[in-house]
Amino acid sequence: LTPFTIDTIAPAINSATLITPSAEGIKINGGSIYEITWNVNDIFDENLGENPIKLEFSALGNFSDAATIAEQLPNSGSYFWNVPANLNTRTAKVKITAADLANNYASDESDNPFSINYPLLYSGNGNGFKNQNQTYRFRNFPKFLKTINLTQQLR
Repeated sequence: LTPFTIDTIAPAINSATLITPSAEGIKINGGSIYEITWNVNDIFDENLGENPIKLEFSALGNFSDAATIAEQLPNSGSYFWNVPANLNTRTAKVKITAADLANNYASDESDNPFSINYPLLYSGNGNGFKNQNQTYRFRNFPKFLKTINLTQQLR
């Protein structure tokens, strides 16, 4: 008989593996491309496959609403994410999961929540602005003002 070993050990993944987005105060524009980065040396397993990485996103930050960003990625250290365009949140997080060939897995997530802002689109009529399918009108807008800079603030 040939001896064999059953792999029940999850990959080693450091709690600081996910580098970005992880710092405090990160603000990302919805609809932009954002580089998610991680430390490849913080992920180790004797049976790690060629494409062991899965990235997930949670708008709530607790992953009860987890959405897959990408999976079966190489442990390359970065991935360019197309950030959702129609989202405003201050509690978002990203999770990285490494799986070995025996389907054991370990994860790390953003150390701090980050914000995603859906940019406002100016309607061009001088009386308001448009965000997705909603138009907002200004009341008593001073006629002497020709230019106004609009920034969206999270509520």
